[in-house]
Amino acid sequence: MVSHGILGSLLFTIFVIGKCSAVTSEFTNFLNGISNAQSLTPEQKLNIQNLRTDTNGQVHLYPDCKALNRFGNKPSGMYVIKPKNNSPVLVYCDMKTEDGGWILVQKVKKGNNLPFPTTWKQYENTFGDFNNNYWLGNIYLHQLTQEQRYDVKFVLQGGNETVNIDFDSFNIDGEDNNYALRLGAPLNDSDHHKQLLKNDNMMFSTEDMDNDRDSTKNCAKLYGGGWWFNDCTSVMFNSQHIVWMLIMNFQKQLLAFTVMILSAQSFTDAAATLMTYEGLKLKVANAAMVPQQKVNDIVNVKDLLLRKAKYAKDCNELLRQGFTTNGLYVIKPESTQKTPLIVVNCVMNYDCGGWTVLEHKSKQSELTWNETWTTYKYGFGNVLGDHYLGNEYIYFLTNQMWYKAKVLLGQADKNGELKWKHAEYDIFRVGSEMTNYTLHLGAFSGKIPDALSVPENMVDNCPFSTRDRDSDSDSVNCAQKYGGGWWFNTCPSATPFAMLTQKESIYWEPYCKDCTSVTFMVRSVNMHCYKRDMLSRI
Repeated sequence: MVSHGILGSLLFTIFVIGKCSAVTSEFTNFLNGISNAQSLTPEQKLNIQNLRTDTNGQVHLYPDCKALNRFGNKPSGMYVIKPKNNSPVLVYCDMKTEDGGWILVQKVKKGNNLPFPTTWKQYENTFGDFNNNYWLGNIYLHQLTQEQRYDVKFVLQGGNETVNIDFDSFNIDGEDNNYALRLGAPLNDSDHHKQLLKNDNMMFSTEDMDNDRDSTKNCAKLYGGGWWFNDCTSVMFNSQHIVWMLIMNFQKQLLAFTVMILSAQSFTDAAATLMTYEGLKLKVANAAMVPQQKVNDIVNVKDLLLRKAKYAKDCNELLRQGFTTNGLYVIKPESTQKTPLIVVNCVMNYDCGGWTVLEHKSKQSELTWNETWTTYKYGFGNVLGDHYLGNEYIYFLTNQMWYKAKVLLGQADKNGELKWKHAEYDIFRVGSEMTNYTLHLGAFSGKIPDALSVPENMVDNCPFSTRDRDSDSDSVNCAQKYGGGWWFNTCPSATPFAMLTQKESIYWEPYCKDCTSVTFMVRSVNMHCYKRDMLSRI
């Protein structure tokens, strides 16, 4: 007797009575329900790697080969997987290529005498064997690639040469659109990728279903196999006549062709969040400033799942790319040296948008703010709330082009309603650590008085100070006196003239000594903002 149960979306568990040393009737009944496994011989069924029960008689089915590979070292071979929203399917998992976890889509060996199918129905289903000519089937390719994003690897082998052609996305439409092929961005630039991109967005064609763009010929009939044809001169591999139009010398030596796909994200929602967070920690310098449960709030989080992705250098560039949502983004500043990926909070709906937040602080913040030099160097807090981005990242950010800064100060009126006003500097730049992150400011404008470049508090061209590194011009350590790191000149009074990093209060003389909230942000100045484009302005 076979019973089925689903544990979340990660596992599909089968309870089977019997031993793995023989094909029991329970195994046979289960496999008979898998449409592409019915033709297996009893010997082949024994080779299905994950249909060998554990001591409790349980078989765990995972949604893809990558999930299988993540949960223990597995050999390459036949496995039954259970996509989240579809029936179980028999696949071949390649656990050796790169980090393993690849699903075999197709294999062709030149000179193999096995016949190739020619009809539409044949290509909808699995045919061949994993060691020779093999095709997973358009029905299963559609089901798999509709559930999640897959990378794809096309492998050409000939003589002593192997060529890998990788794209960051592989998707197959349903039969209603003739199983059209959708390729993502090439993971490296080469003429090989350009050749395959000619097949991008093409519908699948067979001898009895001509969907190619050649008006004079049926390409599938001409070459004796189904494929995503553009015209009859495009790449084609489902035939004894492997067609690779780019390099004729390579074509003559081409011995084998393989297509594999790798899920970009598998597991349950909780496990996927954990996997994404682990990837964030590996790739992003200030990942600790993002709570694990909020990792999927990063708007461009999918880029972290790509093996190669191009990141914007700031929020302004993201805005020009079409991102208009406030929130977290991963960026990569471009400076004179190699810079890391960092997570920042972008303000996209204020004053033309494209602002990168350097600091946000509320009154009576839970953070101490009286931190060490190293803590201020690399940042602290929750980038979704109160936080300081970090002087090293501010240096990377503000030295790639000209930036201006805006300080938004919120103060409650007598009725308790929060009123916002701003101060703006048309140049804002922070020097390297060798200069102690010296501050450089341009001309001031705004609806509140200047507090950073006035005789009472001239901090332009002043270095940064913390409680453990005194860089100011006073005889005492101003950062230690006031309880937070900042750009100080001197500190003669009991309270600071302007300081946005003290735990208890926010100071900006003479506008306020006790503001409720502050946001300190920058935007590149190579942007023309017209009144009709302004989304909101304070």
